[in-house]
Amino acid sequence: MRARVKGVAVAMVSLLLLAAVAVSIWLLFYKGIKQDKTYSGARFVYEAVENRSRA
Repeated sequence: MRARVKGVAVAMVSLLLLAAVAVSIWLLFYKGIKQDKTYSGARFVYEAVENRSRA
């Protein structure tokens, strides 16, 4: 029983970490695209999305 609880706790912590990383990356790129088109990382992502929608 204790091992199962530990496994669930590890899974929940890893999911929380993954969600935090995903949100921070999304905020970084979203703000970069919306506010500053010259930001190289955001411009790269923005162009990649444009090219994908055109194809």
